[in-house]
Amino acid sequence: MAHRRPITVTPKGFVVALAVCVLALLIWSCFMPIARIVRGDGRVVPSGHSQIVQHLEGGIISQIRVREGEQVRRGDVLVRVQDTQASAARSADESKMAYLRVKMSRLQAEAQDGPMVLADGTEKDSPLIRSEIEAFEARRTQAERQRSVMKEELAQKNSEIAVARTRLSSLQGEIAIAQSQLRLITGLVAQKAASSLESLEAQSRVQRLSSAIQETQAELVKLGGAAKEAQARIAEYDARRRSEASAELATSQLEFSRTEQELRSQSDRLERTEVRSPVDGIVNHVYINTIGGVVKPGEPIVELTPIDDSVLIEGRIRPSDRGEIRAGLPVKIRFSAYDYAALGTLAGTVEEVSADTIADAHGDRFYRMSVRVLAKTQAHGKFAKPVVPGMTAVLDVVVGERTAMQYLLSPAFRFYESAFREAR
Repeated sequence: MAHRRPITVTPKGFVVALAVCVLALLIWSCFMPIARIVRGDGRVVPSGHSQIVQHLEGGIISQIRVREGEQVRRGDVLVRVQDTQASAARSADESKMAYLRVKMSRLQAEAQDGPMVLADGTEKDSPLIRSEIEAFEARRTQAERQRSVMKEELAQKNSEIAVARTRLSSLQGEIAIAQSQLRLITGLVAQKAASSLESLEAQSRVQRLSSAIQETQAELVKLGGAAKEAQARIAEYDARRRSEASAELATSQLEFSRTEQELRSQSDRLERTEVRSPVDGIVNHVYINTIGGVVKPGEPIVELTPIDDSVLIEGRIRPSDRGEIRAGLPVKIRFSAYDYAALGTLAGTVEEVSADTIADAHGDRFYRMSVRVLAKTQAHGKFAKPVVPGMTAVLDVVVGERTAMQYLLSPAFRFYESAFREAR
């Protein structure tokens, strides 16, 4: 059985291996880039200002739907306020509008002298609506009766005109015969075949017939004028009735528009009885905590801190690091509330750096830096967590890249820069 020879490391081999490792390390340190960061700390602040939710009219609190610290969505009901007066006013306006619709239908029918057409869904059993329907029927019956009387008067005048025309035609026939007889008798008198008395009687008859014709013609003129007046009265009655209905319709339409505006106002007021959140946010403070309590018009009810898809972090950096920081630099964000080793970091960008330093309560000066988080739940770890105002974070601003060799030699360069300088 062959025996394995033990591996021996000669001093020369060890030196070669060590040289190779050192050379590889030097090559890595000279060419492998490492991110340069400036570290600061910060706190998540709302991207929008806190909002105070108020009630325009005020009233009695009937329900409180939120608690302090609760997160709400835009449109969520925060508080309900009683408003019995607005509810009663809206019901009254709705009834009035239903009545006015029927009234306008009646007036429209009267103005156009047509049938009354009601809208679909009209409650005909309502007393007010039924009264309008009955009023339409009564007014139409009265108008037909009045028109019938005037038409009978017109028909009477037309009948009298027809009689007078018949009588005139008869008189004209009689006078034609009488005139023929007068001419015949006048000839006989000239021949002394008839007496003068017969001639006078013939002339008298012609004269009477002529007078009767003139009277009948005058009567026809009078009757014609009376018939025209009767016809005009009918037309005037119809026109006046339509005009009155049109004028009343215009008034009702104005009243309907005014009532509709009032109803809209009352509906808006009733909608405001549900005090809703104007934004997505967190409830900071509830000013009213008593059911049945009274809130005055414009009095604060709830204070909200808005939250949205973007998160703003207000950070602090040392004055010595200010030269490295500028807007647009990427930032790696680690929140103290979460284990960044498991969850990863969030990405952000520098939005703004203050123009001058600011002193804190201890007198330490710093620059304020605003960092915008690109997405508040976009993490590179295993899962994401929500970010809310008030959380603290460590901010690593990536200001550039350096190799490991540059990191190692930078103290020597700084020493060289400061050494061998003659003091003045």
